[in-house]
Amino acid sequence: MTGVLDHGSLKFLDLLPQKVEAAFAAVEQRHTYQDGRTIFSTGDDGDRLLIVRSGAVRMGRFSRSGRETILAVLGEGHFIGIIGVLTGRKRTQNAVAVGKTTVGYVHKADFLTLMDAHPEIARAALPATLSRLNVALN
Repeated sequence: MTGVLDHGSLKFLDLLPQKVEAAFAAVEQRHTYQDGRTIFSTGDDGDRLLIVRSGAVRMGRFSRSGRETILAVLGEGHFIGIIGVLTGRKRTQNAVAVGKTTVGYVHKADFLTLMDAHPEIARAALPATLSRLNVALN
């Protein structure tokens, strides 16, 4: 599925060398969600990076009146939660599966260990994050 931001934002996995992607796959825990299932909610701990392996994830927020604002729909290859993992902040959005969706969870400690061993991760995460910001601002 093509995500709302796929039209211009870079996919994290596309920027990683194959050996580094394999290192992520070796430490991640995968979970499959059915359409409409909540993956995480605003206020949840941000101690894991999520990598969309298949399907898509709708990112959004609810107003006080209960209306949802959809901020992004991120498809296969995108990552979610980099800010929480790096800063320790709680989740600021809700994440919901769009269709049958599989995500890989990478715990903070594993992510930091991988970053120490593979500087390519930072060189992929920064452009992926900045391209997403660029799409959101334009």
